[in-house]
Amino acid sequence: MRQLGRLYITVAVLMAPLLFHCVSFAAPKSLLWDYWLPNNPESIEKVDHSPWDLFLRTYIVQGEDSINRVAYGKV
Repeated sequence: MRQLGRLYITVAVLMAPLLFHCVSFAAPKSLLWDYWLPNNPESIEKVDHSPWDLFLRTYIVQGEDSINRVAYGKV
């Protein structure tokens, strides 16, 4: 049993660099943020948030620890 624990630790130590390397590719490149920076102050386009608001009012529940959570079982 003790050898199995050592094996898990060894595998975890060997796999950690690979995991962190893969995660670094998931983050967007900083060059992409230039796409989101432009703003048109003359725009009259409206965003309707009512579907999202309804979802939040319907499925968000506050736990005993005062943390809001989504009631996924009801969605």
